[in-house]
Amino acid sequence: EENLWNYDGIEALASKYSIITAPIYNIHPYGIPNFLQTSYEHYCAEHYKYDIDLMLRIIKNKYPEHYIDSLRCLYSTQCFFGNILIMQRDIFDKYCEFIFSILSDVEKETNILNYDSYQKRIFGFLAERLSNIFIESVKSKNKNLKIFHAPMVYVNNGNIKLENAHIFNKKKNYIPREINVEHGGKINIVMSFDDKYFSHALATIESLLHN
Repeated sequence: EENLWNYDGIEALASKYSIITAPIYNIHPYGIPNFLQTSYEHYCAEHYKYDIDLMLRIIKNKYPEHYIDSLRCLYSTQCFFGNILIMQRDIFDKYCEFIFSILSDVEKETNILNYDSYQKRIFGFLAERLSNIFIESVKSKNKNLKIFHAPMVYVNNGNIKLENAHIFNKKKNYIPREINVEHGGKINIVMSFDDKYFSHALATIESLLHN
């Protein structure tokens, strides 16, 4: 209700803007918000430098009209993540042609057999950068294009502070709801998180306990 997440609200938003993206963030290592990095530096620190250099080389050869915008974007200290966008159909068609043709060429020239399970998500990580590059390029060529960078919204009871939450110490009596499923009416859930996803893990567990 508050965010107008209904048919009329979304239709009004989509009719007002040509492109809607996820939030714009400052880029920094996890947990060190004052240490800003460029998108290129962040990728090289978190993934393999060879892959993003290969991507840039392909853009330069295949889409030279996007190359300068690529450099401008990758040397910025802000971007959006998640490959979450809404856009007009004609722009969307160009977007798909751009990112998938580049990712296809990257796939032909890189070997991910020895990458761990996280780094094998290379094409999603590169697509995040390509999405930003595409939007930057479209924006530079059409100054009148209306783009909306949607804010992040946390959906909870309003009392959770993820930065210092210690949910296991909370004095709450959680009453499990009866669940009518096979095998005894219980659902066993196993999750694994590393430190990078600590706050996400807390939010997930909090939601499970409440719901």
